[in-house]
Amino acid sequence: LFLLFSIPFLFVGFVDDAKIIENPKTRLALLISIIIGFIIISNIKIDNTGIELLNNVLNKYFLFQLVFILLCFLTIINGSNFIDGFNGLLIIHSIIIFIILTFINFDNYLFIESLTILFSFSIIIFFNFPKAKFFLGDSGAYTIGFLISYFIIRTANENSNISPIIFCILLFYLFYEVLFSFCRKKILKLNPLKPDRNHLHMIIYRLINKNINNKFKSNYYTSIIINTFYLFLITPSIFFYESGLLCKIYFIILILIYTFIYFILKKYEKYKY
Repeated sequence: LFLLFSIPFLFVGFVDDAKIIENPKTRLALLISIIIGFIIISNIKIDNTGIELLNNVLNKYFLFQLVFILLCFLTIINGSNFIDGFNGLLIIHSIIIFIILTFINFDNYLFIESLTILFSFSIIIFFNFPKAKFFLGDSGAYTIGFLISYFIIRTANENSNISPIIFCILLFYLFYEVLFSFCRKKILKLNPLKPDRNHLHMIIYRLINKNINNKFKSNYYTSIIINTFYLFLITPSIFFYESGLLCKIYFIILILIYTFIYFILKKYEKYKY
């Protein structure tokens, strides 16, 4: 079923890459339709969010559950598409996520699946980093985002002994990249559906390139720096992933760190150059 629904994501990504459909609203409508179809047919549900009030609403109202899962999928799929653009950035990020998921699923049936996906991504990276022999494109980004979202929900449902907030920590970069970008564009009165060049990874790229004046090296250096820092930030949470309270506090800390770094780098970019 998952493979069957991957085909429409590949198709939407292809028509986007080929500039056949350039209207972001049309693309968003297509993604929403595919995701809703998948949710209904697969009967996928989120058993526990780590927030009791939200759990009660999700369990009581099917429509709310549907919309909530839809937003989860949309956020991660678009987050994957946002950060794809530099050699290895998305695929290395996905590898880190699935290393953690493989560790979490060590004692259940999802272990082999997560290990297989991890192995597949590890093959792709040889062709995408540091010099890209091929690109993921929107097709790859949408499909990988779909895969991450789907597997995170399954992992969360299968491992009731750990806090669901650990998955918010694991996805904080993809999630907050979308949310922060949306809010930033709204404040600046820009269209949140249209891309711009002020994402965190683009600022980091420009700062690196201004210093070394080498676009190729700046490209994959950006991927290394972001993913190394991401790995450094999420690693501590592995040691307290059973504590809902600590996970919630740490998730908020990660959001604050991202916001602080973004404004510092943005200010430095304007001041320096």
